[in-house]
Amino acid sequence: MRQSLDRNTHNKNRQDDVSTWNSSHTINISIDKNQNQPNKCQTTRTIPSSTSIQPMKVHRLSKEDWKRSSKLIPNYNRLSPDTFKQLILKNIPTTYHDQIQRYLAHIDSLECVRQLANLWCHFFQLKIEEDYWNYVGNLSTSIMDWLSEDVSKEIIQQNSIDWDRRKTKSNIQYQIALVQNKLQQTEYNILKHLCQLSSMFDLKSNIRVKHLIDIIFQAFAIILRNDLNPFKIHFEQKKLLLHFNIHDAYLVKSFYDLNPTEKQIHLVQQIWRTKLNSCERLLREKTKRIFPDNNPTVNMNLLFVDDFVPVMFAIIEARLVTIEQRTQVIMEFINTSSQ
Repeated sequence: MRQSLDRNTHNKNRQDDVSTWNSSHTINISIDKNQNQPNKCQTTRTIPSSTSIQPMKVHRLSKEDWKRSSKLIPNYNRLSPDTFKQLILKNIPTTYHDQIQRYLAHIDSLECVRQLANLWCHFFQLKIEEDYWNYVGNLSTSIMDWLSEDVSKEIIQQNSIDWDRRKTKSNIQYQIALVQNKLQQTEYNILKHLCQLSSMFDLKSNIRVKHLIDIIFQAFAIILRNDLNPFKIHFEQKKLLLHFNIHDAYLVKSFYDLNPTEKQIHLVQQIWRTKLNSCERLLREKTKRIFPDNNPTVNMNLLFVDDFVPVMFAIIEARLVTIEQRTQVIMEFINTSSQ
């Protein structure tokens, strides 16, 4: 019995999200000399250059792993007081080292700065996640609808489509709203903490201490940019792989829209699975630093001409090319991370 699928094959135009965070973004958090209330966080957004992305390790053709993503987030509470101080001093001019060291010698001062560092880190982590979910939401293609709402889980599995079915329109909007709510709460916590800092050290009148704190803030602009870079890169990679996955699924849907026979379906699943297995094996060998001479390929000539009409051949070959290209991109991720 043939497996029925939705026949709507037209993709909607993709809209690129221009709010992607660049690794050169700045952090401007200051305390007004004339008020107790600190100014709100201000950040500069710019569109990243694709050539500036230096990916982290990606070892397999896998679905998204949010637990793995969270491991890329720095936690300054894990650092000893001395290590945390050295981290700050390494990113400020040497002329201020003695003054900063005296200021951070007080445990209250050190812990206050540490709490702010974690709050800022959480804020910019959420900005990266917000950018990703806005990007996914702006894609909004008919193929995404087909994958998440129309096609069966069995079709996705049998054809080895890499897709998280939780990416429905409603869940994407929920994720965007969830991240935005967390951002508002985190920004409020930052401002509250800055108010406490201002009150604790009487920064309205103590210009010298305020100047030292501003220097520490500038240092953390550098520290956070560096420490959150692996997390940011991870999400840039997810965007890139998302496009491969959508195109891959489009080809599978196009094949099924031609109403193939059970025999044709069985054959094409074997062909695609063989190619995916060879690519996954190549990636495993790559991560083990074992370099095979060449990548096993699927010989389309082994198929009988009568098994598929020409348009089916074209779709089958196109998906094999897409699988190969996706694998090469992941190989580039691995090569870059190992340098």
